[in-house]
Amino acid sequence: MTSLDDTHERLLVFRRDLAEFTEQIAGSLAALRDHHAALDDLWRDSFRARYDDIWEPLVTDVSAFRDHESPDYDRFLEAKIRSLDEYLHGRG
Repeated sequence: MTSLDDTHERLLVFRRDLAEFTEQIAGSLAALRDHHAALDDLWRDSFRARYDDIWEPLVTDVSAFRDHESPDYDRFLEAKIRSLDEYLHGRG
């Protein structure tokens, strides 16, 4: 059984890892957008249209994670970490 101290430490690590992951996702999305845009003038066949049909929902989902879900979860983690810190150490 883990202690609350372990839980506190794991939340801190997870929050840091989530921030790093979100940064990597943002960088990857930016690079993908750049490469995607570079193909606009070169690739205009029917397969491109099918590709774009898959591409758009991917961009939407990844952008939603980057812009909303990850920051929302970070705020949630921050509140939990603060509460545990107050409980364990008597400070905020």
